[in-house]
Amino acid sequence: MVTDHPKFASGNVNTKTPNGEKGWILGHFIDASSPFHNMGFEIKWSNSRKGDKKPEPALNVKAKSVGILVYGSFRMDFPDEKKSFTLRDEGDYVFCNAGVTHSWEVLEDSLLITIRWPSTPNDQKPP
Repeated sequence: MVTDHPKFASGNVNTKTPNGEKGWILGHFIDASSPFHNMGFEIKWSNSRKGDKKPEPALNVKAKSVGILVYGSFRMDFPDEKKSFTLRDEGDYVFCNAGVTHSWEVLEDSLLITIRWPSTPNDQKPP
């Protein structure tokens, strides 16, 4: 089904995301009538507080992702690989391929932008 979308949209992701999906602002899970509905990729705006963490490790079956730090300090853990990366400087990033178990913890109040592709329903699973 083809949906007519507006020619433009404006707002602020700090105060409202298109569907309230924990900071995810673009992807398959956004209502199909929204210009933010997209099957090709997802974007997350993570304005997180020190101490926030992913409750359980997970992996994405098909999707790859990259997290880019805007400010703060954010650690990505890859327990099966026994690797951790701490993002501290503006522009630091970490890439995660499909099938890699990951978790994360916010070490200082942070803003992280995550891009994940493709945007696939029910792609994240426990390891």
